[in-house]
Amino acid sequence: MKKLIMGILSMMVLSCSGSDHSEWVWNIEGEKITQNDLNAAYKGYLFMMKEQMQQATRSALSDEEFMKYIENPELIENPQLRAMFMQLSKKAFVEQYQMILMLKMEAEKTKFLEKPDVKNKLEFMHNYFLSNLYLMDKINPESIKVSEEESLEMWDKIRQSDRRYAAVPILEGQKMAQQRIIMRKMMEMNTRINQQIRDKYKIETNDSALEALISEKSEKKQTETKTEAPKEENSNNTPANETPQK
Repeated sequence: MKKLIMGILSMMVLSCSGSDHSEWVWNIEGEKITQNDLNAAYKGYLFMMKEQMQQATRSALSDEEFMKYIENPELIENPQLRAMFMQLSKKAFVEQYQMILMLKMEAEKTKFLEKPDVKNKLEFMHNYFLSNLYLMDKINPESIKVSEEESLEMWDKIRQSDRRYAAVPILEGQKMAQQRIIMRKMMEMNTRINQQIRDKYKIETNDSALEALISEKSEKKQTETKTEAPKEENSNNTPANETPQK
């Protein structure tokens, strides 16, 4: 979880411009980070984390419900989920983001960004986050409506599949069922959008080059295995150049 948070934060550094008229919060080596900078970064951070948590918990959260738990994590009964929300407070974010900014400055000073492998990783992260942001913008859980009939039908299926839910109050069960339905519909929308994009773009594939690329690693591994000398085993644990004593 922490690595994921740090990865998301590192992608937000580029949006910190410090060119507004709000009060500055930090002055790091002459670069001022303002209240607006931090609020904008925090807003983007929460947006990303909400989507990640929905995938992890397989449940949909409205913006209102999500912010309620951010401000009052003690309302969450699940201890693991409560701990996750406590990490999302603005105080925790600010502490992490300050370190992110200093690490970013140090990376620039030491010309770390000029390393080819670093450029490749940053390009992948850019493509990954941009494509996911686009999908998140297209898939809006707030627009998905679930009827009472749908939620009751889903709740009946849940109770029949797992007897542990038999004692759960019906209103709580309906809410759980509603979240599952919303997540299912979001996944369906995701699949549909991906297919629409795939149909929109013309792709030509060089099959021989693709096959060579895919098999490159496995072939290298096989070659290394063949060239590796077999190890001799001695059941008596005696060096090969010595004779066992009588």
